Amino acid sequence: MPDTQSLPVILQRLRSHYPDARYELNWEGPLQLLVATILAAQCTDERVNRVTPGLFAKYPDAGAYATANLEELEEALRPTGFYRQKARTVQAACQVLVEKFAGQVPTTMEEMLVLPGVARKTANVVLNNAFQVPTGVIVDTHVQRVSRRLGLTDQKNPEKIERDLMEAVPQEEWITFGPALVLLGRYVCTHHAPHCPDCILNDLCPKRGVAEGADAPELSDDEDTEPEEELASMAAKKTKTKAAPAKKGRAAPTAPAPSVPPAPSLQSQLPADWQTALAAEFSRPYFKQLEKFLAEERGKNTVFPPAEDVFNAFKATPFEQVKVLLLGQDPYHDDGQAHGMAFSVRPGVKAPPSLVNVYKELQDDLGCKPVAHGHLAPWARQGVLLLNAVLTVRAHEPNSHKEMGWETFTDAVIKALNGRQKPVVFLLWGAYAQKKALLIGSAKHRVLPAAHPSPLSAKKFFGSRPFSQANQALKQLGQEPIEWQLPEPSAEQAPGKASTPLPAAPVKVALRAPSPAPAVKESPTMLEGLLPPDWRQALAAEIGKPSFRALDKFLTAERASQTVFPAERDVFNAFKWLSPEQVRVVILGHEPSAEEGEADGLAFSVKPGVGATPALTTIFEELRNDLGCRIPVTPSLEDWARRGVLLLNSLLTVRAGKPGSHKDKGWEPFTDAVLKLLSARPTPVVFALWGPQAQKKAGLIDPSPHAVLTADNPGTYPERFMGSGPFSAIDDALELRGQSRVYWQLPYV
Repeated sequence: MPDTQSLPVILQRLRSHYPDARYELNWEGPLQLLVATILAAQCTDERVNRVTPGLFAKYPDAGAYATANLEELEEALRPTGFYRQKARTVQAACQVLVEKFAGQVPTTMEEMLVLPGVARKTANVVLNNAFQVPTGVIVDTHVQRVSRRLGLTDQKNPEKIERDLMEAVPQEEWITFGPALVLLGRYVCTHHAPHCPDCILNDLCPKRGVAEGADAPELSDDEDTEPEEELASMAAKKTKTKAAPAKKGRAAPTAPAPSVPPAPSLQSQLPADWQTALAAEFSRPYFKQLEKFLAEERGKNTVFPPAEDVFNAFKATPFEQVKVLLLGQDPYHDDGQAHGMAFSVRPGVKAPPSLVNVYKELQDDLGCKPVAHGHLAPWARQGVLLLNAVLTVRAHEPNSHKEMGWETFTDAVIKALNGRQKPVVFLLWGAYAQKKALLIGSAKHRVLPAAHPSPLSAKKFFGSRPFSQANQALKQLGQEPIEWQLPEPSAEQAPGKASTPLPAAPVKVALRAPSPAPAVKESPTMLEGLLPPDWRQALAAEIGKPSFRALDKFLTAERASQTVFPAERDVFNAFKWLSPEQVRVVILGHEPSAEEGEADGLAFSVKPGVGATPALTTIFEELRNDLGCRIPVTPSLEDWARRGVLLLNSLLTVRAGKPGSHKDKGWEPFTDAVLKLLSARPTPVVFALWGPQAQKKAGLIDPSPHAVLTADNPGTYPERFMGSGPFSAIDDALELRGQSRVYWQLPYV
C-alpha cells in the first residue's frame, strides 16, 4: 500500500531544493512545447534541445508543420530517433490544430486529447507548463521510479501512478511536483546507481526496490518514454530488436558489461613537457582523488571522451608552443562527439550548435568559409590550446563531473601558462570562463572576453570579433597570427561520401552516391553486378581477366549444387560501406565462417542475433584488454566498416561445413588486386594482417606511406592473439600518419 505519511515533508523539501523546477526542454510558447515533448519520446532532452532551435525557426507556427514537406521534416527530426514516426505525429497534430483550433494549442485536457499522438502525459506537460493549468501530475520514467521508491505508489502503469499521486498531492502542487521529481530522478535517484547519501529525501525514503533492483526496466536516466499509442509502438519495436534470439548452442555476447581494466595513470597520459610544467599537481590530494573517481566512474558508466583522448588538447599543442588558449566548460556529452579538444568534434561528426555559431562569427569576422566538419585540430597544431575547464563527463549528463577535481587541474594549466615567459592570448567565452581572468595576473598576456557561442547567448557572441582580435594581439606580441580558415574535408570526408566518424550509435553516416559503372564490352558477370560501382570501376582491369570470369562460373555452379556462405547478396558487404578512397584500415582474415547463418561478408563479423564465434569472442576480449572497450551485445562489426575499416578476407566464399573449399578458385587474385589498389593510393592505409595466410600478403603492400601490422589469427591462435595489442597499434599507426583513431567501441549494455 502507498505510504504518504512523509508526503508533507517531501513536498516542503522539494519546494526548497527545486524552487523553480521546470522541464529541461527549451521552448517559447505552447506549440513549441508540444512539439518538443513529442520529440522527447525515446530521446534525451539535451538532444531535443539541439534540434529545436533550427526546427522552430523553420516552422514558426502550426500551419508551417501542417503543410511541410514530410521528407524535409523527417530529416530535421532525424537526430531525435524514430524520426519518421515523429514527423508524421507532429504534422498530424498540427493539421488538427489548424483545422479545429485555428492553429492554436487548446487549453483543456479534453481538447488536447483530440490531437493525434497526444495522451495524458503530453497534455499535462503542455497544460501545466505553458498555461499553468494543473490538470494532473506528469508521470515520466523518472517520476515512475522515484515515486515507487518513495512508497507513494505501488503501481507500474503510468496512468495508475498518476491517479495515486493526484490523490495524495494537493492540486496546487501538481505543476511543480512532477518537474521536481524528474530532476531528483535524473541527477540523484538514478536508475542504476542512486546516490542515496546525497539525496534530500534520504532519511524519509523507504528505498523500495533499490536493494533488490526491482524497479521496472528503463532506457536510461536521460531518455523518456511516451505512453501514447504511436510512440509506445516505437518502444516495442526497439525492445524487440534488442531481444533477437541467439543461435542455439552458442551464447550471444550479451551480459553485464565486464569490468574495465585499470587505465594508465592520468599523469602518464600527459605529454612529457606538460608533465614537467604541471609536476606539482600530481602529488596533491585532489589529483589522486580525481584519478580514483574517474576509475570508479568508468567502471560503472560511460564516460566521454575515451580515456586515451582526455589529454588530446595537450598532445596536439606542446606547452611552449601555446599561443592562444580557448577555454570551454566541459566536453560534449553525446555519443561520438568529445575527443579531448574544446568545441571540437571528430571528423565526420556533425558540428553542434555552439560550433555552428563559432563558424558564423568566424565568417563575419575574417571572411572564413564555413566547412563541412567540426574538427578543430588544425587550430591546435598552430598553437591554439582547446581547453575545457572540466575534461570528462558522464554520457548524456552535462556537468556531471563538475567539482570532482578537474577545475583545480585546469586552473593550474592557466597559471602555468600565465607564469611562462612567452605571452599567451586568452579567449574566455562566457561568464564561467571569464572568471578565470583572475588567474591571469601578468600584464604581458592578453585577455579577450566574449559571450559564449551557445544558442542561448549567441546574440551577444555575434559581432564580438574574437578571431581578428586574437590575431591582432598576437601581432602586437610579436607572434605569427593563426590561420583560422579550416581546411575542407579530405577525400575521405568529402561531401557526398561517407565520412569516418566515431559514434555511434547514434551518429549516422551518409552513404556515398554511386559512381557510374564503366562500360564493359562483354556481358557483366553475376559477381560484377554485385560489386558496388566505385569498386567495380577501380578494379575494372581485374574484373576483365579470365580468372575472374572463371571464378564467377565456378560460384554459379557451386551455388546450384551446394550451400555456399555468405549469401550471394552479402558476398561484397565489406565493399558496400565505403569507397576505395575512404578506407583507412584493412583488417585481413582468411575466409568466411563455414557454419550456417554466421558469415555476413565482413571478415570476423557475424550476423546480428547469432552467437559470437570463438574468433570473435577472442577479438572482443583483446579489445577490452587493449583499449578498455566494453564487450558488445552484437557480433556484427558493421559499425567498424562504417568508420573506414575494410574487413576483408582473402577468400570471400566457402562451402557450408567445408573450410578451405574455395581455396584456389579465383578469389586470391581478386583480393590481391584490392590490396594492390589500396597500396597504390597516396593516402596512408594501415594494413592489419591477422594470421599466417594474411601475412603472406605483406609483399603486395608498399611500406613507405602505409603501415603493415601483423598478429596471429584470433580463431586459430587465440592465446597468441591475446596480449598483442592490435587495436592500439592500429590507432598509433593512424595518428603517426596524421589520421584520427578508430572508434572501436560497439554497442553494449
